[in-house]
Amino acid sequence: MPNTDYKPISCTFHDILEHHAMRGDVVKVVWEASGVEREGSFWLLDVSAHDGADWVKMLPVGEEASAKPFEVRLDRLIQVDGQELPRFC
Repeated sequence: MPNTDYKPISCTFHDILEHHAMRGDVVKVVWEASGVEREGSFWLLDVSAHDGADWVKMLPVGEEASAKPFEVRLDRLIQVDGQELPRFC
C-alpha cells in the first residue's frame, strides 16, 4: 500500500544520505518513530524508493551479530551525522 502522507525531503539532504550509503559510513541518526524520538549509530546501507516513499536502510553499529538491517522513511529523519533535515526543507 502506498504511503499517501509521505512528504519528500530536499534533494540536497537525499544526496547526503546517498553519499554516506555509498561510502559505507557510520553515522549518528535521529528519527521519529510512532511519536518517539530514537537515535543511534548506524551503517547506512542503501537509499531506495518503494511503496510511494523514500527509505534509508540502516544496520546498527555495536549490536550483536544477529542485528538485522531495518528501514526508516526519509521524512521521519530528524538528523543524520549532525545535519538537521529541517534546515534543508
